Amino acid sequence: MPPTDVVRETFISSILDEKSSDSILKSNNVSAEKLVSILEGLTTTSRVLHRQLFEDIYNNFEEFSSSYNGIKTLHKDVLILIEQASRFNAGDSAGCNNRQSTVAEVLLEYNTALDEATENQKAVYALETLKKLGEDTALAEQQLSSKSLQEATASVLGLNDSLTKLAKEESGVCRWQNVAAFRYLQSKAERLQEQLSQVLEECLDAAINYTYDQSSVISMRVFSTFKPKSACLQNTSIVEVLECFARLNLLPTQMGRLKRLIFKQIMQPLLGPETHFRIKLSDFKEDNGKGGLLQLLVDTSDPDENKQTQTMKKIQQVDEVFCFFFKYIFGSRNRDTHLTFLFGNLLLPETSQLLIQNWIAPSVPASSTDLVHFDRVAQVAEEFEHKCAHTYAMLSSEPESLLSGYTKKIDVHYAKKRQEKILLEARKIMLRKVYDTENAVEQIDHNQQSMTQHYQITQTPRLLTVILASTIDEAFHLAGTHPISAAKLINVVKDLLDLYRAMMSSFHRPRFFTYPASALVFRNDCYWLASQIVSDILSAETSQKFEELCFGLQEAAQRLRELGDAWYNFVMAQRIQIIQSILDKANGFIGINDDRSHGQFYDQIVERVVEEIRVFGSTIRAVMDETLFLDLLGRVADSALARIIRDIEDLADIGAEESHMIATTLNSFAQLVGVFDLPGRDANESFVSELVPNWQRFWLVKDILDMGLRDIMAAFHRGDLYALDKNELVGLICALFKDTEFRETSIQEIKTGTTVNQHRTLDTGMEAENSKLGPTPQKTSAFSLREQEITMDDEAKGWSDADEDLFVSEEKHPADEQAQVTRVIPQLSSLEMDISAEEDDGWGWGDADENLFEDDTGAKKEKLPPPGTSLPKAPISSIGIDEEDDGPGWGEADEDLFGAQS
Repeated sequence: MPPTDVVRETFISSILDEKSSDSILKSNNVSAEKLVSILEGLTTTSRVLHRQLFEDIYNNFEEFSSSYNGIKTLHKDVLILIEQASRFNAGDSAGCNNRQSTVAEVLLEYNTALDEATENQKAVYALETLKKLGEDTALAEQQLSSKSLQEATASVLGLNDSLTKLAKEESGVCRWQNVAAFRYLQSKAERLQEQLSQVLEECLDAAINYTYDQSSVISMRVFSTFKPKSACLQNTSIVEVLECFARLNLLPTQMGRLKRLIFKQIMQPLLGPETHFRIKLSDFKEDNGKGGLLQLLVDTSDPDENKQTQTMKKIQQVDEVFCFFFKYIFGSRNRDTHLTFLFGNLLLPETSQLLIQNWIAPSVPASSTDLVHFDRVAQVAEEFEHKCAHTYAMLSSEPESLLSGYTKKIDVHYAKKRQEKILLEARKIMLRKVYDTENAVEQIDHNQQSMTQHYQITQTPRLLTVILASTIDEAFHLAGTHPISAAKLINVVKDLLDLYRAMMSSFHRPRFFTYPASALVFRNDCYWLASQIVSDILSAETSQKFEELCFGLQEAAQRLRELGDAWYNFVMAQRIQIIQSILDKANGFIGINDDRSHGQFYDQIVERVVEEIRVFGSTIRAVMDETLFLDLLGRVADSALARIIRDIEDLADIGAEESHMIATTLNSFAQLVGVFDLPGRDANESFVSELVPNWQRFWLVKDILDMGLRDIMAAFHRGDLYALDKNELVGLICALFKDTEFRETSIQEIKTGTTVNQHRTLDTGMEAENSKLGPTPQKTSAFSLREQEITMDDEAKGWSDADEDLFVSEEKHPADEQAQVTRVIPQLSSLEMDISAEEDDGWGWGDADENLFEDDTGAKKEKLPPPGTSLPKAPISSIGIDEEDDGPGWGEADEDLFGAQS
């Protein structure tokens, strides 16, 4: 029978179709045959509807009884209408409209009856559905309390699936979320699932338990089959419990909980560092089930095996534990791979990490001779992972797993461990506070000539040289079989040298700041180590194999020399600043003749400067090469003389008594000659003048202070004052002598270099002499700095043409030399540091090439000439005791100047 809706639509469309029914009813030529056919169609349709209604009423008699009576009345009315239509012939249009209205009313009543029947049918379907859901809920409750866990799980899942599908229906018989009975069933189903999950968790907890007794025994009992705590449930197994969790989508959560307990109770103690256990496995059978027992027995005896053998035994023990899990937890079944695979992927990564961290990594050999024995450890690890992948089905069969991936990279791990060991040994050597020295010899090339330097070094560079040579030799032998290790060892050579430059300068800085001899010994260490790198290590056959190493060692040697030069210059700058600070107290010799105590004070200052230079020389003489010692001491002494010359030249007015007192005070600097004495060779003034560029200028200025103007001009005519430039000489004359015609004539002669006609009388000359040496000299206790009152044109700079041949070799002015030295003197006031605070700061791994003195000096320095090369006009390579008579000195005309000091 066609559906009711189809019959209804067909009937209505047949009646109201304008092209069919209306045309028939409105037509005046309606034949009896057409009316008969219409009636037959209506009869057939009525019978179909009658049959459908009868069947629906038969199935639901009580619900459809009222509907049936209404349909009978409707059917009767339809028959009456049909009879009226059969008697119809050509009538007026008014009668036709009445009939159409009657048909429309009948159809409306018919549609209303059909809607009521549909709603009643939906209600019946909803009741039937709720009845079925209630029966399923009762069945799930019954199975959860008296059947197996799998059946209970299936019932609960079926009930939840039915409720979920109904809740998602949008075009069904009703909106189930609005039905109170449906919501009640949903909440009851949720409680059933929670109850089932709780029962499964209790079963899992009852199946696996752990104990730890006082006898240092860790036990794990696993019931492979057991009786749940609920007496009504049937016997079950761990695998069934896990499968139920999987069906409830709770397997990852419960497997993670199981993994955490196993890892905490079993794997962490078993794989703890330096812990040893004996594993005991056994079966048991009890009233409530059967299974296996795993016991970890603490082994208190000292193992005789080496670390690699212990690691292999530890991997085998882990294999035994995983075999125990596979047998008693998963029933030795590979078909449940989703269970074992999830368990393995949760437990194996952390187990492998712990195994690598505590056992495999420490077993990596630290020497190349033991490297071949690690192959057995790698083989045992790969066998274990193969069993996990294929036998236990706990690991994917990918080639790069955690353990095998680590063991295959033994080349890298060995290199890292060896690198750490080498750097640790070197660091221990560098951190020793042992400053004992021993003699060392270095061959250097200076000005295309081979020179031998003798100085003292500590044991540190010698020990580091041995480490460097052995490391390169080891890399050479590993290059063929373990190229990665060889490359890492080559890199550690560079790291060691960088570590030396950074750590030594940082850790030993308080010592170097306090004791200049130690700083200079460190300079010697740097140069000696650089020399050994270039002469011995680079020339070895093992080093030539590594091209990058050769380039790196050359660069490292250069940086070592630069570091040594930095400390050399620092010691020099530090000592210069100390001397400058002493001379600062003299205040430029102002007020020297105020009273007798002032003169004694200035004498003490000069003596202190001389003593400071002497003590400094005696301190560093034993640790330095003679050439470097003389160069350093000469620079320090020259800075003191240059400062005194500058202070004297800055005085604008010097009286006769003041000049005499200053000259007398400066005589103490003659003691500096003895500071330059070498073992077996005493220094003289000619020798010192080659080392100290301002030596001659200093004594000329000192003599001028006690000379008359005529004596000065006589010395000028003889060329004895060549060490002073014209401005200096003119400034001294202006400060020493009052303004007279003879002084003006002398100044003009010095400036122009031409002799002025001697038309002045002798009295005029004597007047100029008396202006300085008179019995009542003018008091000059408060000198002011000399202003630049004298200007010279470009042509007046330098000596006259008649005198140029005397000083043709003077390419650079002495004043410029003095300026060059004084410019590089840093302000060492900020160098005074708290040693204890420095030690608390420790040392770091900063840039090996950082400026070690930038933050300590507090001033920006210009670059000093490298040690081993003297300042202009006094090359160290030309120094020799035998040349003292031939070299540029005072000459016979000046011998009498030091008669008082002999």
